[in-house]
Amino acid sequence: MDTATCPTRITVYASTTNGALAKARDHLALLHARRAWHHPDSVPPTAADVIYAAARRRFTALTTHERETERTDSAREACHPPEYSALNDVMRELGELS
Repeated sequence: MDTATCPTRITVYASTTNGALAKARDHLALLHARRAWHHPDSVPPTAADVIYAAARRRFTALTTHERETERTDSAREACHPPEYSALNDVMRELGELS
């Protein structure tokens, strides 16, 4: 079954083939990190999984205002994709994002 958290396929739009491959690789790394977070024994951990998990724990411990500040700062700076995704996931789960 194709769901947002467990897709069976992805479609990537990019202006170049290399851009599409990089976007697909990043997206698949994020899906792996999310799966490792929710089902730790289901997949062997990767570096992106460790970064994502550490970021989730850190962002969960922050206040709503601190998470909003982190999100604003991350949008301005070149934030590591798993960290930014972890921040968005935490905020979405807490109802801070729609």
